[in-house]
Amino acid sequence: MYVSVLTRATRRVTFFFFLMIRRPPRSTLFPYTTLFRSNDLMRSEVEAGLFFIGFCNGEPGGTIRYQHEDQQFWPDVNPGEAAYLHRIAVLRKYSGGELSTALLDWAVERATLDGKKFLRLDCDSSRPRLKSVYEKYGFHHHSDRQAGPYHVTRYQITLCCR
Repeated sequence: MYVSVLTRATRRVTFFFFLMIRRPPRSTLFPYTTLFRSNDLMRSEVEAGLFFIGFCNGEPGGTIRYQHEDQQFWPDVNPGEAAYLHRIAVLRKYSGGELSTALLDWAVERATLDGKKFLRLDCDSSRPRLKSVYEKYGFHHHSDRQAGPYHVTRYQITLCCR
């Protein structure tokens, strides 16, 4: 299986990909209303180069949003010391496999190259299986936080040699 990460996602590919991963309402990976809360927001995030698409054997299979700050979920940490991940998603046929790991590996490498001390992410506190995925990868529990309507568990991984 060949896995790669595209460095710049286009708005069309990103939007299409999110439509592909959308699941029935009870199991939606991202609530539809928050995922597409604003076409302008999505456009600006893609145009800012925040979204990256992971490919498996040449087919788009996963996505990740990588950024250098996160005031919504991490307002209480030192600015500039970390990179942040959001909207990590993999098509069902690739779930639990190499693509998820490849996306996280890519983010660790990118954050290290960017001179960051930590790579951070958060997830819904009520998702034990997802939390387990991050913990098995090597992320450590940082804290729990209420961020607006979201109660999230925050994780970080310390990057080597920083």
